[in-house]
Amino acid sequence: MFVRGYAKDSSKLEKVTKVLKEKSAETPFGIYTNEFSSTQSGQDLSVVYFFDDFAWLGKDQKLKEKFDEVHGSGSFDSFAQEWMEITNGASQELWIYNQSLSGIGPQVTTSTED
Repeated sequence: MFVRGYAKDSSKLEKVTKVLKEKSAETPFGIYTNEFSSTQSGQDLSVVYFFDDFAWLGKDQKLKEKFDEVHGSGSFDSFAQEWMEITNGASQELWIYNQSLSGIGPQVTTSTED
């Protein structure tokens, strides 16, 4: 959940996106923002990684090293501090697609705002 007033500031997300696109291009991901007001639930933002093998979760993705390579030495530590200042917590979930309980299939339709 973002501290009030920071939900529309995408500069932090743009830094992470740049790192993922340049240094982990083989890993599909999506960043979703809530278009509805969510002042209590904190469901402002989701970063979603798509993977086929649970072993991916045990692999060190070396985000800090990759971040510093893209944005300069020590930049990840500054980013992490700023991120903690503009957010009020986080949660993690693991979702598994269950075809027998689902409708049309696992197709995902996306749109981008570039």
